[in-house]
Amino acid sequence: MTCRHGQEEDALSKKGTNSGDCIPSSTPIGSLPTELLHMVCNNLAISDVKSFRRTNKRFSEIGLEHLIPSLYFCLSPTSFARFDTITSHPVLRKHVKEIQFNGQCFTCPTEYWETNGPLYLREVKWDKYYQQARYERSPEGDFECIENGSWSFEEAIQAVLAGKTLPIAHFDAFPQMLCDTNNPDFLNKFLSERFPEPQFTDVADPFFKEGSSSMEISKIIQGLSQRVKKHRDVVRWQHSMWAQNLDFGAIIQALKQLPALRAIKLSPEGWDMDEWQIAESQNNWFDYGGDKTLNAPGMHSGVRQLNALLAGCREAGTRLDSLVVEAVSWRFFAQPFNAFDLEVLSTLSTLTMRISVTTLDDDEEPSDEANKCIERLGDGIIYHFLRKIRLLKHLDLVIVNYYGEFSPLHDIIGDITWHGLKSLVLKRVVTEEKTLVSILGRHMATLKSLSLHMTTLTGGHWRSAWKQIRSLIATYGLDDLRVGYWHSYEMTRWENGVNPGWWFRWRGSELHPLRDEAEILRQYLMKGEGSIDEPEWRYVMK
Repeated sequence: MTCRHGQEEDALSKKGTNSGDCIPSSTPIGSLPTELLHMVCNNLAISDVKSFRRTNKRFSEIGLEHLIPSLYFCLSPTSFARFDTITSHPVLRKHVKEIQFNGQCFTCPTEYWETNGPLYLREVKWDKYYQQARYERSPEGDFECIENGSWSFEEAIQAVLAGKTLPIAHFDAFPQMLCDTNNPDFLNKFLSERFPEPQFTDVADPFFKEGSSSMEISKIIQGLSQRVKKHRDVVRWQHSMWAQNLDFGAIIQALKQLPALRAIKLSPEGWDMDEWQIAESQNNWFDYGGDKTLNAPGMHSGVRQLNALLAGCREAGTRLDSLVVEAVSWRFFAQPFNAFDLEVLSTLSTLTMRISVTTLDDDEEPSDEANKCIERLGDGIIYHFLRKIRLLKHLDLVIVNYYGEFSPLHDIIGDITWHGLKSLVLKRVVTEEKTLVSILGRHMATLKSLSLHMTTLTGGHWRSAWKQIRSLIATYGLDDLRVGYWHSYEMTRWENGVNPGWWFRWRGSELHPLRDEAEILRQYLMKGEGSIDEPEWRYVMK
């Protein structure tokens, strides 16, 4: 892209000086928000990328500094084409230091609801909603499509919307529902009564506003139909890409052309949920359009994508400094150990991983999947994985197993010592008191930041653990500390036929509704203020 911004600005400045005119001061491009500059880069047309030349020093310096180092791409034909163009460009490819892969996968509304939508689509043809679909309402308030139901599609939708809510699973299917009703009277009535704050996102985000005219509605419906078609085209492209293994090959080939690459981030767009929200989403398939439709924790696609990224780094000889994986199945660690690109990871200084357990198929029992995870991770596979990463300075690890929080810390970190570790985040891990204190004791000399959330003790006592941690902080110091939701489990193993399980009783960290026990504990640990021997602490410190 040829840019003469610098020459034009100089000319305007000279003209203003000579004529006495007052020329408004322009905002230097370098002072614009980095996020804005990244957005501009990520939306450049492929022709613009190909025509980029270093004809203007000022623009090229700014472009290479702000636009190129963090390269974003997602699973769409346009994004993959732009990614390929930039990574093939003789100049730009040399300056890419980080890639951010939005691994979110999509499903076609029809295909998704035909297989996973018992609320509305069982035995229903998409093009016959208005004419044939009949529904029956369950005592719980859900609607099921049956041949002799007493509710029409419109009546069912109106009833659901009476409470001003609609399951978010409809985010990809609801626009198609509206289009397929082919009933303008119903659409006008629905839109006129629509609540002002639509809750639909993605394909349905938000199309309708209160008070829209008939002409506006007509345009919206037309655009809606086009977006649904575009959505289906992307889904077909993804299926073709996976069937031919094109994504794996494209990623590997691209990474081989990025000599300056040092950081990788794999994350579905907008994946800002905390670990508790992730866990909650697994108990209700409709919360996110079905976890199986996205690269949410548990999706095999996340494992595939991470394997592709690491394989590309291995073939390119990339020495990664940072790896951030916001959502990946525990099955990544269920692969043969020799499948890991440990040489690629040996230089990591920053590792963030959100590992979670969900079923891969709808007919699988979540508890069975949880037991598989516990059995596999109990072999210490994560320990062997982390042990090869000797230069870690920042570790952020979350293991979300909604159906069983049994990922013992001694099987994950064990006796590993990272001599330069500066920050440690552990969430939803299970440990014994002696293991937790031992790990912190080995790292306190260099540790500057510590975060412990939803941590469960299966042996020892929290009161004793906190006192020992307080002693470590008093000795070595700590810049930042975050604590919250500490539990104690009393577990008894039982056998039910051939399926082993756990019975447990837990004690939580809630002290009093008007007191912030986490902040009180933090003040004690950081400054030695207060006491955890007071009577009201007995319940949460056992």
